[in-house]
Amino acid sequence: MSLWKDKNSQEKKECKERRRKFLLAVADKPLKIQIDKYFGVIGREFEAINKEFEAYKVENSKLSPFLHLKSIDAKIEKNIESTVESSQYYVVFDESLSKNKKKQYKDALVRNELDNWYEKLKIRFYITTEWIMEDWANKNNLDYVDYNEISPFSPQDCKLDGVDIDVKTTVSIGSYHGLPYFTRNNQVVKDEVQVAITSSVPKSDDKYSHHFILGIFDSSKYELINLDLNFLSIDSHLKNPCYFHPLQDYFFSSYQYEDMDYDKDVIEYWLQSKNITAIAYSISNPLGYFENALKSKIGEVHHGLITIVLELISKKSLYLLPHYFADYLIQKIQKKENIEINLKDTIFSIYKPNEHQEVYIDNLFKLFEILPKVRCKWHPEEGIRDMEIKFIDGHIPTFQAVCSQDPEKQTTIYTYSWKTGQTLIYSSEFICSSPECGGLTHKRKDYESKQMKIYCKASCNKFGREAHKSKFS
Repeated sequence: MSLWKDKNSQEKKECKERRRKFLLAVADKPLKIQIDKYFGVIGREFEAINKEFEAYKVENSKLSPFLHLKSIDAKIEKNIESTVESSQYYVVFDESLSKNKKKQYKDALVRNELDNWYEKLKIRFYITTEWIMEDWANKNNLDYVDYNEISPFSPQDCKLDGVDIDVKTTVSIGSYHGLPYFTRNNQVVKDEVQVAITSSVPKSDDKYSHHFILGIFDSSKYELINLDLNFLSIDSHLKNPCYFHPLQDYFFSSYQYEDMDYDKDVIEYWLQSKNITAIAYSISNPLGYFENALKSKIGEVHHGLITIVLELISKKSLYLLPHYFADYLIQKIQKKENIEINLKDTIFSIYKPNEHQEVYIDNLFKLFEILPKVRCKWHPEEGIRDMEIKFIDGHIPTFQAVCSQDPEKQTTIYTYSWKTGQTLIYSSEFICSSPECGGLTHKRKDYESKQMKIYCKASCNKFGREAHKSKFS
């Protein structure tokens, strides 16, 4: 510092000019060299370094956009954390709920004359999740109308910020997992806006319950999207977690950032080490460099996914990506096509799904892994290449391998248990021993007898629903 003070004005001027020339030379280098060779040596924060460029009136066309991306990335991470935090509810039924909701619960019990503990629990969860919606609305300063206060038979549960909503939930108890969200009425499926909330208790009589707001489904959000859904149709009666996107993205413009034209160098460097999301939400034109960058991360066999990503980015609808990605994977499974190991990580770097969506997609990847091991139950010499794969989108979504010699015979390779709700994935040791059945079995301790029992699909004559009623009850 003293050396600088001792310099005369001419010397200071020359030093500044040398520094300015140095900064000009640095700014002209690729971003990676700037960061690794120059900024790393300096050991200062990027923001401080950028201020020095500004002080010397040297434009760094690579550093400024990089800092812009860093800022967006931090905001996105903060929003994700906030979304997860605001979606979690730990409820003590007798203490947490409003007086109005407690009254609705008591009235529902009287109205239905219920003595069954399971039905009581279902009503408790329905009432609790309706209260959660009201609480979420109040915390976010949104107008809320409780339709169930007006009429317990209202087709919708509430109006949130002018939107009529039906609140749907699952019932999970201990190791029993509630089945995916199901709607019976055809017209409701097409027109109704739904919010899905998971509900679980450790034990049936536990006063504590845990709930997670999966998100909202509104078919109108798909109207401008020029993409097909081949298996997970928006008109499906069944809705898995991938159908629902965050309430924040629906009711608020969570990602409003200035569109920018990024240098190729900046995009390439960012994509090497960072999530794609920040670019996706701020790029002026998703084509060009961005498309090429995605091609470098996604192999040619999956370039169809790039079309999906670019379309959703251009329509500011990236929150729909888990739905389209799950549909894409199901199509790949049905066609018995290979997938890249790192594909999931790449897609999740573009848009981060919630934990329930991630589990659903993870299970599809597990199914890919076991396909080469699949054999026909009745003809073990038949492998998966000899058989068609059938996808059944019903109350319990199911994949079956169809016997090439007798199409009436199917070996189940992926489904949910009617008894526990858990996901079941093919293994030769879990194929049903009944000569007529190609279902998947699993074991579970019986609640009353405390004995381990074998369960298969509901229609199985040996281990199905009716068999357990007649033989094991």
